[in-house]
Amino acid sequence: MPTGYTAAVGDGKITTLREFALTCARGMGACIMMRDEPWDAPIPERFEPQTKYHDDRLAEAKAVLETLPKLSEVECENRAVEEYKTAIASDAKYRADRELRNSRYRSMLDLLSSWNTDAEGIKEFMVEQLSISIERDYSSKSPSRLTGTEWREDRLKQAHHDVAYHERARGEEIWRTEERNRWLSDLRASLPTEEKQS
Repeated sequence: MPTGYTAAVGDGKITTLREFALTCARGMGACIMMRDEPWDAPIPERFEPQTKYHDDRLAEAKAVLETLPKLSEVECENRAVEEYKTAIASDAKYRADRELRNSRYRSMLDLLSSWNTDAEGIKEFMVEQLSISIERDYSSKSPSRLTGTEWREDRLKQAHHDVAYHERARGEEIWRTEERNRWLSDLRASLPTEEKQS
């Protein structure tokens, strides 16, 4: 039975080692960026690093580092109050949503308890899936109210962390892309440029 990689060989659309190797290259880590593209999309000569996410987060963190020291104590205090109110509302919504989901899971478990079936394993599988879906209570820390000064220090610390993290992650993405490009170059160099078709 053909696979996604061998189907074109089996039906005669791919007849050379080069074509087959480049098709199979899609299953290798170097071509991971092509995972959502059609099978017949050509493999580019070079991949470009995908750094937009890290570039955007870096710009945001650097803007925070530039802006925060310029805020007055009153502005910091106001932002701390607003974030606290938002966090309290978000926490309450999360808890209510979790309880509603858990209630639905428990109701389904109740329905399953009285269900009889001869289909081996299905009931146990369903119970297992519902059981692992029930979110356990956790002793979450309620959001805490920060002073304006504490809020500023916390946001500055987070922004410094974000800058370091995204600079490192951006560099790693560039390095991984260069490794992918090296692998593709080695693959192409090892393949015959022209072959007699089978």
